[in-house]
Amino acid sequence: MSQHQSAGSTADEHTAFEGREALLAKLFDLRTFIGSLFVIFGVVVTIEGLGASAAELAKADGLRLSLWTGLAMLVLGVLFIVWMLVSPPEPPDAHRDDLGGGPGQGGDDGTSTQPFGS
Repeated sequence: MSQHQSAGSTADEHTAFEGREALLAKLFDLRTFIGSLFVIFGVVVTIEGLGASAAELAKADGLRLSLWTGLAMLVLGVLFIVWMLVSPPEPPDAHRDDLGGGPGQGGDDGTSTQPFGS
């Protein structure tokens, strides 16, 4: 009975580990960093654009350049984050089974499966 419980807990640990790998892959995806930075700076620049003085508006020929730039940055940041959510990255080990263990890795005895010199 204890063997079934330990096998079940191992399967649960493996599933939890895979879930954690997927979460870390999403968090450390480059699109997440880029999108987050665009959103943060977009908020700052948008707030700056909302508080533009009359002198700043006169310099920009009446356009609120900071406001429009900030809004564009917000849209771009949101697009990057949506892209990451729609097309999430796969954990690094997901391709290992498909490719036979990665470059230069061979069978169980440590020999390479690729011919020498290719």
